[in-house]
Amino acid sequence: AEQKLESAEAALRGAGPLPSQIDGIADQTRDTMGRIAAIRATMAVNQNQVETIIALSQRALEYLRPDNLSFRTFTIWKLGYAYQLKGDRAAASRAYAEAISISEASGNTITIIAATLGLADLQEQENQLRLAAQSYRRVLKLFGDQPLPLANLAHLGLAHICYEWNDPDAAQQHAQQSVQLARRVADTGRFVTCEAFLARLKLARGDVTGAAAILAETERSARGRNLATALTEVAATQVLILLRQGDLAAAARLAQTHDLP
Repeated sequence: AEQKLESAEAALRGAGPLPSQIDGIADQTRDTMGRIAAIRATMAVNQNQVETIIALSQRALEYLRPDNLSFRTFTIWKLGYAYQLKGDRAAASRAYAEAISISEASGNTITIIAATLGLADLQEQENQLRLAAQSYRRVLKLFGDQPLPLANLAHLGLAHICYEWNDPDAAQQHAQQSVQLARRVADTGRFVTCEAFLARLKLARGDVTGAAAILAETERSARGRNLATALTEVAATQVLILLRQGDLAAAARLAQTHDLP
C-alpha cells in the first residue's frame, strides 16, 4: 500500500504547480492529498501508532473536501480510536459521537458500526453497562442476519455485560457466537480473547476441567498461528485456573514469566 501512496504523491508532484484560478483542479489535488493522509492513518491504526494516527488524521481532515463524507467520517473515527488508546476518553467519546452523527446523515453504515463499537467499549470501561448494552445491540441490528466477523466484538461485549449481570446462560450464548465469528479472521488473535472469556465463564461455574481444556486448545491454536502477543491473555486465564486448582507456586511462576499483575 505504501508503494502505491508514494506513486500517487510522485504523480502529484510531477503535475507541477497548478494555476490558482483553476479552483476545481486545486480542490481535487488537495482532496487527493487528504485521502493519502487518511489511508496512511488507517495503516497506523493497524500498528496502534497513536501519535501518527492523530497527526495524519488531522492532516487528512485539513485537506479533504467538506463533501467527501466517507473519508472524513472514517477519519474522525480513527481520531476517536487514537484518543481511546491514549486514555483520553472524553475526546474519544466526542469523536465517536461526531462520526456517528455525520455517518447517520450520509448513510455510512460501516463507520456507524465502527464508531458505535468504540463508544460501547468506552461505556463498558466506565461501567455504564446499560448504555453499553444498548450500543452493542444497535451494532448487531445494523449487521443484520448475516453479520461480518467484526460483529464478534459486539457479542463479546454483551457476554461481559451479561456476566456482570449474573446471567451466565446469556453470557455463554454471546461468547460462543463471538468465538464463531472471530475464528473467521485468520490473521488476528481476536478469537483468543473470546475463548479465554469462555474459559473464565466455565471457571466461574465451577468447571475447572472444562476451562482448562478450552484454554489448552486456545493456546495450541495461538502458537500454531504464531500469535505470540495473544499468549499473555491465555496465561492470565491459566493463572486463574492454577489458583483454583490450588497450585499457587505454578500460578506465581506463570504470572511472573508473563509480567502479569
